[in-house]
Amino acid sequence: MKQLYSYLQFLSVFAAFILSSQSAFAQPGNNCSQAISVPVNINTCTLTTVSNVGLSASGISPTNCPGYNGGDLWLAVVMPPSGQLTFRTQLNLTTPTFSMDINMAVYSGVCGSLVQIGCDTDSGPGFYPELAFSGTPGVAYYIQLWDIGNNQADNIDVCAIGAPTCISPTATTTRLCGAANQYSVNVNITNLGSAPSLNILNNAGAPAINNVTSTGIYNVGPFSLGQTVTITIQNPNDASCNVVRVLSDVGLGCNRIVTCGNLLNQTYCYANSDNSVFLYSSSNNSPITLTFASGLIQNGSDIITIRNGTTGTSPILFQGSNAGNLAGLTRTASSGSIFMRVTSNIAGSCADNSLGLGAGWNWNISCVGNTQCQDASLVLSQTSLAQSLVSSDVADFSYSGNLQCAGPDGNADPYFRFVAVGSVTYFSAQGSGDFNAAIEVFNSCGGSQLACSNTAGAGAQETFWIDNLIPGAEYVYRVHHAGANPPSQTSFVTGVYHIPQVRLRTDFCGATGLTANSIIRSTNANPATNLQNYIFEFTETQPPFTVYEVVSPNGTNPQFRMFWFTNFEYGRTYSVRTKVVMYAGPNMGNYGPACNITFAPEPVSGLQSIFNGGNFQLCNTIKATPVNATINYRWLFDSGTEIFEFNSNSSNYFCNLENVQGLTYGTTYDVQVFVTGGGTESGVSTPGTISLLPTAPTTSLNPAFIACGSSVTLTAWTQAFKVCGATSYDFRMTNLTTPGTPIEVARPNRTIAFNSVAGLVAGNTYNVAARATAGGATAPYGAECAISFVAPAPGIAPEVENLETTQVLTEGPNTTIYPNPNAGENLQVLISNLDAQQQQIQIEIYDLTGKLVIQENFGSSNTSFRASMPVRGQLAQGVYIVNTRIDGIVVSTEKLFVK
Repeated sequence: MKQLYSYLQFLSVFAAFILSSQSAFAQPGNNCSQAISVPVNINTCTLTTVSNVGLSASGISPTNCPGYNGGDLWLAVVMPPSGQLTFRTQLNLTTPTFSMDINMAVYSGVCGSLVQIGCDTDSGPGFYPELAFSGTPGVAYYIQLWDIGNNQADNIDVCAIGAPTCISPTATTTRLCGAANQYSVNVNITNLGSAPSLNILNNAGAPAINNVTSTGIYNVGPFSLGQTVTITIQNPNDASCNVVRVLSDVGLGCNRIVTCGNLLNQTYCYANSDNSVFLYSSSNNSPITLTFASGLIQNGSDIITIRNGTTGTSPILFQGSNAGNLAGLTRTASSGSIFMRVTSNIAGSCADNSLGLGAGWNWNISCVGNTQCQDASLVLSQTSLAQSLVSSDVADFSYSGNLQCAGPDGNADPYFRFVAVGSVTYFSAQGSGDFNAAIEVFNSCGGSQLACSNTAGAGAQETFWIDNLIPGAEYVYRVHHAGANPPSQTSFVTGVYHIPQVRLRTDFCGATGLTANSIIRSTNANPATNLQNYIFEFTETQPPFTVYEVVSPNGTNPQFRMFWFTNFEYGRTYSVRTKVVMYAGPNMGNYGPACNITFAPEPVSGLQSIFNGGNFQLCNTIKATPVNATINYRWLFDSGTEIFEFNSNSSNYFCNLENVQGLTYGTTYDVQVFVTGGGTESGVSTPGTISLLPTAPTTSLNPAFIACGSSVTLTAWTQAFKVCGATSYDFRMTNLTTPGTPIEVARPNRTIAFNSVAGLVAGNTYNVAARATAGGATAPYGAECAISFVAPAPGIAPEVENLETTQVLTEGPNTTIYPNPNAGENLQVLISNLDAQQQQIQIEIYDLTGKLVIQENFGSSNTSFRASMPVRGQLAQGVYIVNTRIDGIVVSTEKLFVK
């Protein structure tokens, strides 16, 4: 970049120097010191017109360059950063002097001390000189031009083409004829140059070919005949190395199908050594006529040949130059195709603007159209078939002469025209009796057939649709009888209809402050025949301008809740369009006009004020400020040294502290809550603070399993009361019968089976205490409970462990089971103090070995729940444990006695 900047700086100073020199002398370009500055364009020839009129001899005679006799013109260029430059000269076409014979020499150095580095006589266009040379970037080089014999003086066109600093790709192009009035271009990449990959672009709407990493042939197109295309082989890293080709099908000889009844006008500027071919065919095989409106040609030397057919061997209709003026020349080809070839010599043509031939040619192509089609009756496309129907009778028409797609040719075929309102358009035709309707649709009179339908039987309704029409464009269709014999019933009805268009209701256009719970509404489809759905399209009006299409879950109701648009973002504006799904087939209408809606700024949540500053234990639940239509609440707990994160992963704004991994007792936390809704997470939170209690809560044995003072066998088990967030429990047993060192056992859960404790003695009484480790702290032992151990009774399971897999809540819902004891009949479960929201309830019954015997699942959304569980035949006499879970969390554990 610095090199290019210095180069441009030098150009500016150099140009100023040249201008000041020119002002001091009468004749610029007369010698080296008066050299005319010629701009250098990278990879491009931009012509500059100079003149050798009135020049004298500079006194510098070129070495080994012929024909120097003075009258030399001096030009100057500055070498570009690449150090490579091509200087080109050519005939000035505005005031051409064909007898001029210009030669050229190139010099390095400074005026007064020049060194000749090159010479050329006729390497450029039209045998004018052209020379490529290299040198030092930013340094001036001098070009000397003279006319051999110094006897011809006139204007000369010159250009200086600088090579880029990168290496341009190399490629050749080949034009190919295609079908349906199209052509394409094969781009043969033979070298990628200095780019790791290339893009092949065009300005005519064909798909780009990107990321070309290997040599080979790449087909670009298709393009319409008559369309000029600029193909750019792009170096993505440096546009100065792009290769550009401007191409058309002119002279290629592709068969141009002419719509009969419409005049096709053509122009052409023929060139030296021309051999171009033109081919035209009528759309209905009728005779086709070529008529020249104007056109000059070099008489006797250049000729055109017109033939009746499609090839260069078809019968000749005309051959010659028509005395040099083609105006008025006309020929008709009875075959329906007319072929023309241009043949010229090496000099004198429209392209070189010599001999007064530069005006170019103009001719028209025509053929007789289908008058029946051109006089087609107008049918209005409506939103229902009934509104569109018109009556007709084939007895009032004759055969158009165009081949028919169904049945034998020759039946009368009335034509109809219509303007497409929707891209999906439906067609119908129906006669009675033996009339077997066929429908053909065309893009124009004599144009391409778009569809043919003849699926219904005689007297039945023929109905079908097309889904790719252009709204606003005019099309034609015809109806004819597809039977072998003329129908006895000749009248029929036909119609064209489309899906009605809808849009956002005007009272919602421009709406602002929308939230997830807001409602917008489309206008109603009219009629609503077979209406199935509304579709809403939301387009961002700010970058990246993403488009979202949402099928409304509301079916035929035009009302739309904004949270159904799951990608919406608060604070953004969207352009909204709507359309409907109805009828049959592709059944999707076109979008109506768009208008804008705007969402409110993003919502903010945080710790609710009633929890802010409170002291809690891990069993407690805290709440955030609820925000509608959110899909996640993200909680951050910051101790000042560590940050712990918890995601609700739902619209639940509760946080049970024991679910936040890493929280420790005796610590204060700053709390933030960020909500996700409308496709994005809020960026701010209201601040809050909580503190955990100084130590973990104490626990003790739950007398619901073994009451204090009981006598049990060593095979018995019991549980401690649940401590939320506990990671382990310790049990201590102090022998009251034979005092000694207490026995301590660590357990991963709150259940202990006494036969797993080494050292317990049957017949002795122990004080049993428990404690828990939770939140990084171990609580002291709780109250002691005296238990006496007796010899084990036969038939009791040796050990029961791990009856629970999740935490037991000590606050909240209250559970009652009855009757208890139970006679093996129905078991009633009553749960009170529930939250009034949708919850999953699970009742589990375990035997004393820990085996799950019965499990039932229920749903509830009320503050209380009652269920009856049949247990007949499933529970033998004995003791069972009943777990009650709400949303996966155990809220109660009770014994059940079956007798």
